[in-house]
Amino acid sequence: MINMDMVGRLDNTKGLQIGGIGTSPSWGALLKTSLPKDLKVTYDSSGTGPSDHTSFYRSDLPVLFFFTGTHGDYHKPSDDADKINIDGEVRIVKLIYDLIENSTKQDKLMFTKTREMQMGTSPRFAVTLGIMPDYTFSGGGVRADGVSDNKPAKKPACKPAT
Repeated sequence: MINMDMVGRLDNTKGLQIGGIGTSPSWGALLKTSLPKDLKVTYDSSGTGPSDHTSFYRSDLPVLFFFTGTHGDYHKPSDDADKINIDGEVRIVKLIYDLIENSTKQDKLMFTKTREMQMGTSPRFAVTLGIMPDYTFSGGGVRADGVSDNKPAKKPACKPAT
């Protein structure tokens, strides 16, 4: 199962995140032969996540989750078609087409269980900073991809007391 979620705004600085590569021992080799050399990619082995591929993974099917990250227009009326990176999306679709084409040359893909991302198990708190995390960031800590209006992170930094 291949899930493309939020792949319309490929940004060369953040690149493409591909999740689920641990769900089949074949994914690594298939991706290696399909990926463009100049595309920045980060990987996650888990077969679960905040999108449609999780239910397929839980039915013992290999999955891949393609994602280019959130943006300031995420889930807002301002998320208009003219903001799509058409060339970037074509690159991703071509990558997936090549991946599928290369996978048809093999026997049925084997399924492998992976660690599961923790989703929705923590209690709900009303505390918010108001940032949108960069889900493609693989470094230490959290990198903010956006800041929500009227939230603490949007306020100017405090000046130190003198």
